Amino acid sequence: MLGSKIYVEGRTYKEEGTIQYAGYEVFIVKILNPLFKAGETLQCMVTYERSMDSFVSTVLKIEQDKIYILTPPILRDKWMIPREHTRFPFQLNGKINAVSFTGQKPLIELIQPLIIEIHDISEGGIGFSSTTYLREKGIAQVSFTLDGQAVYLDVEIVNYIFSKEDQRYYFGGKFKEEISSYHYEQIRVYIIKEQLKQLESEADKEQKDESYNQALRDKSLYHRI
Repeated sequence: MLGSKIYVEGRTYKEEGTIQYAGYEVFIVKILNPLFKAGETLQCMVTYERSMDSFVSTVLKIEQDKIYILTPPILRDKWMIPREHTRFPFQLNGKINAVSFTGQKPLIELIQPLIIEIHDISEGGIGFSSTTYLREKGIAQVSFTLDGQAVYLDVEIVNYIFSKEDQRYYFGGKFKEEISSYHYEQIRVYIIKEQLKQLESEADKEQKDESYNQALRDKSLYHRI
């Protein structure tokens, strides 16, 4: 899939590029001097091993010689791109408003919300801690604020450990929401933003490494002269 030709067409501009990176959420397409705009809708066509796929996507970000676009579901399935559940550090207080110890709905609303600390987040779930024990396979309705938006999600308790050092329970939770729900969509938007930051950081590191290697090559050439 990497190196495949892709034709992209926006409102007033069309161009041919090559796929440089293919992730579950984000594609990076190498295009010289792209004239698209962030948020613009693109008509795309990919040619790969004598096959051709057309789809619609959205520009997430633009750089000097590349664009970041949303990965279409059609290519996730066809190219079997693994679902990425990279966990990102996420220090924030949240609340558990309702629980089900049986793992079945409906949940029972708590008289007083349980305060928790959220430590990491992924598209698949969260890691959090509390001074109160929660049973494995139980379900908790967790609420917190993400980028200024209130988020409410049902989380299944998958596992836990107890820390004697700080007397807290550390839980791993899996989201139970439908992927089409508004609150789950807030998680996806946040994860995509974090992935973009990560990709930018990796690109900056590669550029710095290449500059350093070039400096070493130049220095070696200088000494030979």
